[in-house]
Amino acid sequence: MTRKFDLPLACRDCGRNVSLPTKIDTLVARGRERRLPGGALVVDEHPYALDVSRCAVCLERRSRAAGILDGHPRVGRGIGSRDYALDVIDAALIALDASGIEPERAEKYAATDRDLRLMIDRLTSIGDGATWAAQFTPVIRLDAVLVSSDERWLHLNPDYAQVIRDRSAAFFMALIETNVAVEPPEDGARGCLLCGVGTVEALKSRAESAWGNRRWQASVLSLGGSLGPEATYGYLCLTDTRVVTEVGGLGPTAVERAFTTYLGEPLLIGWELTNVSAWISLPAGTPPNAEPWAHQPDHDAVRESVQEMREKARKGLVRIE
Repeated sequence: MTRKFDLPLACRDCGRNVSLPTKIDTLVARGRERRLPGGALVVDEHPYALDVSRCAVCLERRSRAAGILDGHPRVGRGIGSRDYALDVIDAALIALDASGIEPERAEKYAATDRDLRLMIDRLTSIGDGATWAAQFTPVIRLDAVLVSSDERWLHLNPDYAQVIRDRSAAFFMALIETNVAVEPPEDGARGCLLCGVGTVEALKSRAESAWGNRRWQASVLSLGGSLGPEATYGYLCLTDTRVVTEVGGLGPTAVERAFTTYLGEPLLIGWELTNVSAWISLPAGTPPNAEPWAHQPDHDAVRESVQEMREKARKGLVRIE
């Protein structure tokens, strides 16, 4: 049986008291950390529930995150679904918020696609871990401060607060650093194996890792081609690397998911598309793309097809896995 905490309502982001909630969510933790007499940290596996909301300041920040997302559709498509992209951008703004930068000031640091990608790269993970709710899920941390307060961010321990400030400072330094166009390493295909872009932008200081550290082996036939060598080698842009990691391998599912993620309508597991192929499946000598998936026709038609599938799933006409 789930135990429910009877505590004053807290903002899920900053931990401040919320007296007039607009929406209440329930967090569920699968257990609670406990330290044994010998010093080992264990988790008592028992579910706990806690109601949370968002304060007015955090609601305003999230609204600004939505505005930033609307202003940078290409970045949003590269992240995934709108809801997930909103969470990613808001987490980056949370890091700036927790370091003392007001949301209205933070918004100007995402003026361009490049700036927003930098913000996400440098701040999203640390911002996600800074929330009051992060103490509670997936398990209640040993040092969790579960009682809300009249001030924001008081739940952050000094060490983590310093990490947030350091990451924010590094982000501001990166904003003024020069971007360079980086081609794939010479020991692979001349474009991303999936979307086909011939260059990716990266900070000069990070150019060596712009294409990741793995050379992929792929079958042209499994990526949508009709003819080709049994195996080909090359690299993936970081966006497609995330997709391949999510689906668990470089094959037809990865091609479909990567393309539809770029379109802003990620294909769900178990759904299939036809006539979608990776750039590497094109005839040998085909030049790389200037834009992701430029070799793939009918972007709008594919987007509408996935939207129709999603609507049928909502009505129970097709299965969602």
